[in-house]
Amino acid sequence: MAISQYREVIRQPGATGILILGFLARIPFSTMGILLTLHIVTTLHRSYLDAGLVVAVSTIGSAISSPWRGRLVDTYGLRRAVVPTIIVEAIVWLLLPYSDYALLLPLSFIGGIFSLPIWSVIRVSLAVVVPAALRRTAYALDSVLTEFVFMIGPAAITVVALAIGTRPAMMIVGLSIAVVGIALLIVNPPTKSSEIVIPAKLDPSFDAMESAVLARNDDLTEKTAYEQITKPEENTEDERRLARKLLSRPAGISILVATITGHFILVGSEVAVTALLISLDEKQYIGAVMALWCLGSAIGGFAIGASKRVIEPLWVLFALGALTIPLAFAWGALSAALLAFIAGFGCAPIITATGDAIARLVPERARGEAMGWHGSAITVGAGLGAPVIGLIIDASSPAWGFIVAGLAGVLVAVFGTIATKVHRARVRRRLLADDALQNPA
Repeated sequence: MAISQYREVIRQPGATGILILGFLARIPFSTMGILLTLHIVTTLHRSYLDAGLVVAVSTIGSAISSPWRGRLVDTYGLRRAVVPTIIVEAIVWLLLPYSDYALLLPLSFIGGIFSLPIWSVIRVSLAVVVPAALRRTAYALDSVLTEFVFMIGPAAITVVALAIGTRPAMMIVGLSIAVVGIALLIVNPPTKSSEIVIPAKLDPSFDAMESAVLARNDDLTEKTAYEQITKPEENTEDERRLARKLLSRPAGISILVATITGHFILVGSEVAVTALLISLDEKQYIGAVMALWCLGSAIGGFAIGASKRVIEPLWVLFALGALTIPLAFAWGALSAALLAFIAGFGCAPIITATGDAIARLVPERARGEAMGWHGSAITVGAGLGAPVIGLIIDASSPAWGFIVAGLAGVLVAVFGTIATKVHRARVRRRLLADDALQNPA
């Protein structure tokens, strides 16, 4: 491992500011789920099922709109894409605290549709300001910071909501989201190399030489010359569809499936940990166990970022699934904390590995939409994890929740790896056959 890579990331102009912005901007978003749940259960006196429906509706809205909002950033730039979102989000969060349950559902859906694209913007911007050789390290550092966000945000908003009530707490979150949006407008982190690189048209011979070198060495930084100078017509509908085209191929599908399955495991494990400690009559330790889980995740994220090797998402998914299964054998809070800490080693790495794989697969001009699809895959996995694992726990026990979640990761990783190898073998055979036809002996 090379810890020096983290120093190199921080030294990149603009990288530290983007990481800090991402850390602060994600805090209000990390509080939404638990705050809506507390508001519906404690203030409106509705059931947990009702609360889950509202959170699910918001999640669905965000999953639907994430690629669309990423495409808007690709097409119109960050500021023009974010302004409508700030206005709509401010209105939604002003209305939510004083709406009855029937109105909460459509408002939550609208809020999800117009949710600020913090995750995709931060990842796209890091891909611009950090060389390709350091991108995985930058993503790992961002994932580690995100773990601390989820250690701080939900706990803090719970304390605030219980102290002053859920309605004032929701107003605070709404105000914070508006501040985050305005901060994005002011900072305007770059989403294209053209925003930080002076446009330059290379002599054709030098351009060919540079392309050849880059093709032979994946560890070199990406080509950052402003290619639209030589191809101004690239900003067409076909180019805007590039992300969807690349992600619909086997390599892209495997990344998205790994993302969905990984977050299915993460959210399902969270439900199972809660159910396990309640069943053991040790619910007072839920927060401590979750904190150690996040700490393990932060360590895992730091390790994968310091590694110089490219680790494929399916291998990370296999490790995450395999490390999750032993939680089924926890017999108390102490053993659950230890096993959760170990299982956490795979949490941040699955976010890092899938994000880095998409950034390597998709060129810069389509990366905003591609990261939007990555965000949708995260949302879909998280949305499936809670109800599916919850249903399994209701039908059996918390232990089976861990087993099913972990086995899902292991099986998807194994079959995905086999399918990928088979596909690559077929492509190689087809290329050899075509070459034989074109160049007969």
